[in-house]
Amino acid sequence: MDPVTAFRIGATLVMFVIFGVIVWWAYGGSRSHRFERAAHSVVGDDDTPRAEGETR
Repeated sequence: MDPVTAFRIGATLVMFVIFGVIVWWAYGGSRSHRFERAAHSVVGDDDTPRAEGETR
């Protein structure tokens, strides 16, 4: 096997493993609550300007 081909195969396998670890980390059970809270905070954020004298 050509050394360049072996390097390409090795690099592909390493990248695949790294991708798998990132997916495992992102969808792990201990982090899902934190990600859910972050996702809802963006939607629930109120950026509309208030009229003068208006209170929340």
